[in-house]
Amino acid sequence: MTQNPTPTSLFPIPEGFTQARAKSPFNALCGPYYEKQEDGVDMCVAIHLENKHLNQQEMGHGGMLMALADNAMGEAARLGYATGTHVVTVSLTSEFMRPARLGDWIIARAYIRRSGRSLSFVDCTLSVNEQAIFKASAVFSVVRKTSS
Repeated sequence: MTQNPTPTSLFPIPEGFTQARAKSPFNALCGPYYEKQEDGVDMCVAIHLENKHLNQQEMGHGGMLMALADNAMGEAARLGYATGTHVVTVSLTSEFMRPARLGDWIIARAYIRRSGRSLSFVDCTLSVNEQAIFKASAVFSVVRKTSS
């Protein structure tokens, strides 16, 4: 299921980013996400932290930060393979470094460390105003559609 993007952010979108299509119902719930590709290789996914993204301490919810990183890393991994190839998360590790606050523009930059026939290894840093707030590493399994 995909949905056409509709501007729903309460904050201005920085130059170079476009609202991403919700690639799943979960992404539609967590977003809106914004994306851009840097250097033609590295994928950036971003979000403006809204009330719905906060935990009880009024900081960015850790699960939301992990979902943002997983989306950025998965998209970067997928782009490294032929069209029609999908990837699924095998493992994800994360480190929370600083809190994110309401209104923060959080950028997730994903970097492919290594890609093989069946696995892709990707790192990601989330930052606010160029300051790292979160780091993650993940392994993705390649899922190729089979013809029926």
